[in-house]
Amino acid sequence: PHGYAKVGDIPTPRGYSRIAGVDAGQAKYLRNLPLKKSGAKVELYKGGEARLQSLCYAVVNVPIISNYEQCADVCMRLRAEYLFATRQYDRISFNDVNGNRLAYYGGDSRKAFEKYLKKLYGVASTYSLSKEMKTRPLKDIQPGDVFVYPKGRYNQKMGHAIMVADVAVNKKGKKAFLLIEGNTPARSMHVMRNLLNPFSSPWFLLDDDAEHILIDGFPFRATDLKC
Repeated sequence: PHGYAKVGDIPTPRGYSRIAGVDAGQAKYLRNLPLKKSGAKVELYKGGEARLQSLCYAVVNVPIISNYEQCADVCMRLRAEYLFATRQYDRISFNDVNGNRLAYYGGDSRKAFEKYLKKLYGVASTYSLSKEMKTRPLKDIQPGDVFVYPKGRYNQKMGHAIMVADVAVNKKGKKAFLLIEGNTPARSMHVMRNLLNPFSSPWFLLDDDAEHILIDGFPFRATDLKC
């Protein structure tokens, strides 16, 4: 709403400063993600505006490449895009739902990279992502971490995954974080709005001791933070 050019331009809550992150390169990449101009809408891959625009704080200016690019796929894509941009091609690798490793071998070819991602979208999911990643304690949350749970949680038909795009800390050690989300059907990835503080800040304040975290209606557990 304020015309910020990139994720890193979004000001932190008062008294908070951004952390360097255990992977400073990934933190820098996520903070440099460009944002569309003020007033941009979350659009569906097949055309038209997505429902529940109120959940979006800012639209990330990265084009959708497939109708299968949904929540877990956005998280995998952002990780892969960082590694591709920094020429760490041998680290681009994810598991499918059967636990088989799908590695990327296309080098610096953008065409090969997007072909790999489209194949990955068809064989990976919130289930595979939650299984292959390791749990990180909430107090140690980092840019690039993922909140993820598979389908079946609380009898839900679908799982969900959200990328931690940025983290800040205050002098007391309390942390705040920004989130980037994709969803079903495929739509623009976007910085999530904190519905408990919808106008002044999209940052979520972290309770280290929480057992359950409700993020804009999505029911996560503390153990759903993965790295």
